[in-house]
Amino acid sequence: MQRCLFLLLVFWLPVLAWAQAQVWLDLQAGAAFYLDPLPSDWVPVTGKQQVPEQTYVLVKPDARLRLFKEAEVYALPSAAYFYLEDVPRKQRIEVVAALTRIEAAHLPPPSVRPGTREPRRIGVTYGKPPDAPPAGAIPYEAERAAAVTWFYEQGRFDAALLSLKRMMTRYPSLYRNLSYVEQLLHGYEQLELYGFLLDEAKRLMDAEVPPDYAQTLVRWHDRAAQKLLRGG
Repeated sequence: MQRCLFLLLVFWLPVLAWAQAQVWLDLQAGAAFYLDPLPSDWVPVTGKQQVPEQTYVLVKPDARLRLFKEAEVYALPSAAYFYLEDVPRKQRIEVVAALTRIEAAHLPPPSVRPGTREPRRIGVTYGKPPDAPPAGAIPYEAERAAAVTWFYEQGRFDAALLSLKRMMTRYPSLYRNLSYVEQLLHGYEQLELYGFLLDEAKRLMDAEVPPDYAQTLVRWHDRAAQKLLRGG
């Protein structure tokens, strides 16, 4: 019962506060776009302006963009695509809450009874990026991966993990890529989220995968299990 209440609070409280959550972007050079949540259209960032925190940002190569939230200032990667809310530094409990929301947002929708209206999805949707790639491709996969790598290199494992988990949950075919999977599991380890690491490895072990993939999962699974047994 307590876990159910936690899940409800984690998922619904940010939705209720979404309309008021605003941050500042400062474009110093180049071009960048943010996804306007209501019409789901991409809007150019011009100078310094307020934008919704729960939105996606596409930063073109060689652009210089900063995020201001309260008293904090964050440099943002160029040639990158990421969810703006993932950028501000987070404590472990906040990362857990964000991971829970990401998973909850992609659960199968409730079945609709005949004669009733399909429930309307709440929150930001993935709009069509400017100059969208061919049908069937993952929109801006290289830019999404570049953002994850940039956050890792900055020691921002919280932002890197959330960005990667958001991408892989939205596009499950990426779980076939062992390099993405290892990066995801490593992110859990860096933040000492061994429960998440164990669950993710265990779930992937149930699928048919190549031998090297399976061996990698076993190593991560055993590492997480040992840490949890030791109280890590």
